[in-house]
Amino acid sequence: MTALLEMDPAVAQQVLGDAADTLLPSPYPSRVSNKNPILENVFSEARQRLQLDPHDSSPRAFSRILELLTDEMQESALSEDDEKEARDRLGQTGLLRPNQYRIVFTRAFLDNSVKLGILRSNAGDAVRSPEYVSHLGTALYPSRNEKPISIYARASGTDSGNRYFLLVVSRREGGVQFVEQGWRVYTDAVDLSKTENAMDILVEFLKVYGMDLALDSNLPTRVIVEQALQDTKHFKLNVGLAGETRFGALCVYGGGKSGGVVHLAYKVDLDKYINSMRKHGVAVNWP
Repeated sequence: MTALLEMDPAVAQQVLGDAADTLLPSPYPSRVSNKNPILENVFSEARQRLQLDPHDSSPRAFSRILELLTDEMQESALSEDDEKEARDRLGQTGLLRPNQYRIVFTRAFLDNSVKLGILRSNAGDAVRSPEYVSHLGTALYPSRNEKPISIYARASGTDSGNRYFLLVVSRREGGVQFVEQGWRVYTDAVDLSKTENAMDILVEFLKVYGMDLALDSNLPTRVIVEQALQDTKHFKLNVGLAGETRFGALCVYGGGKSGGVVHLAYKVDLDKYINSMRKHGVAVNWP
């Protein structure tokens, strides 16, 4: 298609897939906005080639457009090796659809989050079909040597005292999501009224359950996001003295001696979190 001629073949494939995705019925809202100017150009060209009225939204019109998009994807199909490389590149930058990532549960998740009442099946559902997604590091560090962060949130429960978001934090590596942590964020305990994405939910969660930490000599904060480093070999993450308080922490960073970035770092008051979960009836198996 003319609208895609100047694009990398892998990106063009993704655009065609996104365009087709907006036409398919789904129980979940599409992650793709049909107001995207690139998609608008694709649909406009498709309607012109099929001689369809610009305002024709009938099932027959959608079916013909979908058929044309499918033909275009087949014509520009990549070889198996090229397709994997393209998928890894798109995955690394956070451009794959959630259900296109392969999910791997890390030892940290199995040893910690499962004991805190997070089931692997529920965490997998949150990654595959989330209501909110935030991909960190999409533009700054697209290299396969980096493992930037993805944050997923999926709602569960209907009663006001039982409604919560399952928040899943993972590391992206190509087309794979390595699930590191899962947290329940109950709406009667954490104010989510002004949140618009998964990162917002994490920030509000840490306002309630988080603990201060600081990078090098910076001022203490509840969360560190995409903080540049001068030297990844010698930086210091100050988590403070917790005393009798047990805490869980996450710090994901990358780069080399010449510099890098802390993708995400935070610290959770486990005693406070566990007490809250037990009040909500969650079976916690933490020593």
